[in-house]
Parts: sequence; C-alpha cells; structure tokens
Amino acid sequence: MSYITLSNEIDSVYSKLLTEHKRSIAVVATTAGEGVTSMVLALARRILLSGQSVLVVDFNSHNPFFSSSICLPHFQQQDLPPRLLTDERHQLVMTGVQAPNSKSKLLHLRCPGKLEKQISQWLNDFDFVIFDTTPFGQVNQHNIPAQRVAAAVDSCILMVLSGVTTDVMVQESV
Repeated sequence: MSYITLSNEIDSVYSKLLTEHKRSIAVVATTAGEGVTSMVLALARRILLSGQSVLVVDFNSHNPFFSSSICLPHFQQQDLPPRLLTDERHQLVMTGVQAPNSKSKLLHLRCPGKLEKQISQWLNDFDFVIFDTTPFGQVNQHNIPAQRVAAAVDSCILMVLSGVTTDVMVQESV
C-alpha cells in the first residue's frame, strides 16, 4: 500500500473539517477496497503535518491495517487505551486504537451513548479522532458496524470507487 502524502483533495477535506469544526470523523464505504484506509492515513498525516494531534481508530475488523502495538503508560486506565500502532512492514507508526477483541466490549460500544462517551474522552487528549470502519455490508458479531460509528461522530466521509460503486450502493449508504 502506498501512502498519499499531500494532495489538493486531502487539503480540501482537511480545510472543510476545520471550518466546520468537525473533530471526530468516520471514513466509510459500501464494500471493501474503496480506499477507506488510504483516506484515513492520508488525512491523519495531513493533520499531523499541520501540528495537530490525531488518534486513528482501526475498527475495520474485516481488514485491520495495524498489526502490532505498544502500550502508552499515560492511557493505561482507559477501556480502549491509545497505543503506538504500526503496520506489518513497520513503515508507519501512529497513535491509535484497535478494535476490542472482547465480545462484551464490542456489545458495550454498540449501545447508544457509549461510543459517543469514548469519543469525547479521546477528544480531551487529541485534536482529531478518525475511524477506519468495516464496509457497510460487513455487519457481524465481531465488529462495530460502520452505521454505528457514523451515528457517533461529527462527520462522515463516504468513499466511492469509480466504476465499481453503483448509484444504488451510494444511495443505500447515505
């Protein structure tokens, strides 16, 4: 996977988030492979380059990006503590959160108000929180559905792959 560094499109998204005071963002898609993780990473890098802090939340249990983590002592008392996360090739390190493995924690976060409370806690420590979500069609007992994450955040970015994502898919997602 190549990482987008800077582009007018990423700058445009970043500027819109700033002007509209959107600090918690879910990047969503109808199916896998539409660029959700690439957008999350590009936006996170853009935020970091501006001198602000960002927490990347990898709730994409269908295809998680981060493979290993290092605990950060300051956050150990939290239910979902931020950690230093890295990809499998160790080319990228970011502060992030991985989806919980515990079924009870997953069910807890699905309840109305619980994820919102967690996001509020994260926003006390970070300027932005960006979610990498599973595709809309990948709802199962092992994830937090993208629909649930979308309902909890300030703003959503819907990724659409030209020539693949149909108008009907976009309408159903919206």
